[in-house]
This record gives sequence, structure tokens and C-alpha cells, in this order.
Amino acid sequence: MPLVANRCRKQVFLLAVGVCLLVAAPVRAAEEIDHGFPVTPDTAVRVSWSDLVAYEALLESHGMLAPPSEPTPFVKVESDLEIPPDALDTEGVVGVSSSVVPVMPAAMSPPLATHFEGLPDAGWLAPPDTSGAVGPNHLMITLNDRVRIQDKNGNVLSTMNLGTFWSPLGVGDVFDPRIIYDPLANRFVTITCAARRSSNSSMLFAVSASSDPTGDWYLYRFIADTDDALWADYANIGMTSKWITFTSNMFTVSGDLFAGVTIWAVDKSSVLSGGAIRATAFFRSGVGSVLSPCLTFSPEEETQYMVSVVNGNLGGRGYIRIHTITGEAASPVYTATSTYPTGVSWNRTHINAPQLGTTNRIATNDERMHNAVLRNGRIWCTHTGGMPTSATSYI
Repeated sequence: MPLVANRCRKQVFLLAVGVCLLVAAPVRAAEEIDHGFPVTPDTAVRVSWSDLVAYEALLESHGMLAPPSEPTPFVKVESDLEIPPDALDTEGVVGVSSSVVPVMPAAMSPPLATHFEGLPDAGWLAPPDTSGAVGPNHLMITLNDRVRIQDKNGNVLSTMNLGTFWSPLGVGDVFDPRIIYDPLANRFVTITCAARRSSNSSMLFAVSASSDPTGDWYLYRFIADTDDALWADYANIGMTSKWITFTSNMFTVSGDLFAGVTIWAVDKSSVLSGGAIRATAFFRSGVGSVLSPCLTFSPEEETQYMVSVVNGNLGGRGYIRIHTITGEAASPVYTATSTYPTGVSWNRTHINAPQLGTTNRIATNDERMHNAVLRNGRIWCTHTGGMPTSATSYI
């Protein structure tokens, strides 16, 4: 079920800078195709949640519980990529308009049934890097320091250090966790970066053995760079009926220079039973940073779409690019497809956000894509941007 621009059979809609954008005709740029290379986990472990709880209690009783890792300071990435002038296609730019009629859902969301506190920030680390996912009976939350499982009434079932959860893989310095619930496979899936600025840098990947996160887990460790020259930062995750896909920004171990983005596409069928995992990696440079894989909730949609910011202001418009993974589950193919002009522009320099109770502001960093969801043939994605575009500095 291909997604195409609005001069073809279907339309793609993008949500960017907090608004819904109708995607215009793409720029006429050659597609970039990559077949990637197979990768296998350096370590694979099956572990029960109860064993992890017991292990943490043992460490704590001996005063050996390791403190959480410090979060990675914000590291700048490649942005505002050049687009050849002769490749710009400005026909049919729709953008944000009062004449655009929003598409209403077939059914409205149900009313809020209850609310309760999840996992509060302990004040140990800044930022906490919050992430959470909801399954049929459980809520699971990951922060930079801890992991918590609750039932849907808000009762806390278990809390442990993030480092304890990943300890069976023999790694330390874990950071930037993300977690999702995959309703197509009925599993919780989580990823984390490990061992920053090190030749031991790794991407950690885990899948629950069932829809119950208090049961068994399959844990895997992928080496971030087999040449030991790059380290992984700022992980992101998505999925389709075929793949679980995660990405990370890659920086040089020496100097923290942005090098590109690595994409890991895991054949979902190979991981659900804890067997030999099949995965393919793609390293891409020159595509900007943060390729955000879509959470794809339609079982009929096999293509893994990813979205990235290309340029916030080129000729008065911002540009977003769509990337795909297609093919067989065990032999995927990456394609950098079209670059789409939007109806708005933005500045990659942002104002730091105010917050209640203090004059300290929250760092909003840059324009990188944060997350993306594909539903009913539309991509909904979010990122931030500074406005007005003409501003040269912000507080």
C-alpha cells in the first residue's frame, strides 16, 4: 500500500511544528537505495523480570547498586541540508490553510476514565528522557535512571534501575531509553544506547516474551560500530507487521563529530520466540539526523516509513524527507525517497521554554524529528522549530 504525493493516487499528510501539513509535490531528486548488511547480536539473553528484581535486591543489600549513568549532553547534528535549486518543485504546495478541511476520525477517542502518576523524576538526572507504553493490562515506563511497571489502575507492580534491567548483557552506562507496545505482535519493545564515547558503544534491544512485561524478556546487544570509530546516541524506534526498526545518530568517538545515522531493521518473526535473530543494518550519511521510524498500526501496511527534517527554511519553505524500508523481512532494502516542501518555514534555533515555579528554562535544542505514526495512509509526525524564521537569536 504505497504512500505517494498528492498528484498520484494517494496523499501523505505530515504534522510538523505542531500543525497538520498536507504534503506538496516532492522535489525531483534521485532515490538513494541501500541493501545494507546483515548483523547479529554480540550478546543474547533470556531473563525473567522476577530474577532481575531479585538481583537488584541482592546488589542493594550489599551496597553495590550502581548509580544511574549521567545523561549525554546535547550533541549537535547535521541540519539544513542543501537541495539543488533545479530540483525544487513548488507546484501544488498546500501547507496550512483555512480552506483545508481536516479529516475527522471514524470514531472519537473515548473519554478519560482515570488518571494517576506514572514514574516521577527523582531529580537524579537531567533530562530524564521520559518514555512510556501501554499494553492490554500494563503500563511500562522508562527513564534515564529507572523502569516501572504499573497496572491500569495505577498500582505500582515493580520499579528497578535502568542499569539493572540491561545488566544481563554485561554493559553499563545506559541512556536514552525508548519503549513502545506493539499491538500487532502483542509485545513490549524497548531500546537503549550504551557505553557513550567508547569503542564499546552498543545499541540494546529487548522484547517481552508475552504481553505481560512482568514475565520473561529477550535481550540483545548490537555493537554500534564494528570499526570502533563511532558511538550511538539518541535512539528512536518504530515498527510494522514485518520489522521492528530502530535508529541512532552516530558520532566519532574522538571529537564527537556527527557522522550519520544507523538504521537497524529486525525481522520481527525471528525475535518473537527468542530464536536466532535476523537483522540488517544501514549506515547513512548526508541525510541529516534523526530518521524517525513510524509506529505502523495497520497490519496491511508492510512498508516501514521513516521521516527526517531536511531544511527549515529554503526559499521560504521547510523541507521534510520520507525514507522507506521494503522487501522481504530477512532482506530489507532502504530507500531515501522524495523531499517534500511544506507550507511553513522555521528556524533551527529555538527559544528555551518557560516553566512554572522557576526562572530556569527548559532547553528545546533543535529541529530534529521526534516521533512519527502511520495510520490510515497518513503519516503524523512532530518536531519543533523556532519562529519567526527571520530571528537570529533566542533567549
